[in-house]
Amino acid sequence: MEGRTKKITSSNGGINAHAKDYWDRVMPIDEVAMLLQVRTSVLKEAVRHGKAIKGKTAPVARDVTDRGVMYFDGSVIKEWLGV
Repeated sequence: MEGRTKKITSSNGGINAHAKDYWDRVMPIDEVAMLLQVRTSVLKEAVRHGKAIKGKTAPVARDVTDRGVMYFDGSVIKEWLGV
């Protein structure tokens, strides 16, 4: 992961229970890919190798499970989208 992500083994469900709005939560890679309008594989590759997506640096993953599932902070995705 070249230092861009942190590996975890715990669930993110407890974090999302306290979210105040849509962006104040942890988002799985499939949801983030949908919001960024790219394929999940494209997003995963960009995050792993520091590649650009639509001319912008890929957002940094918050967590990566032992199985390779990536999670992102909603606030980071909101900023990336310029919402």
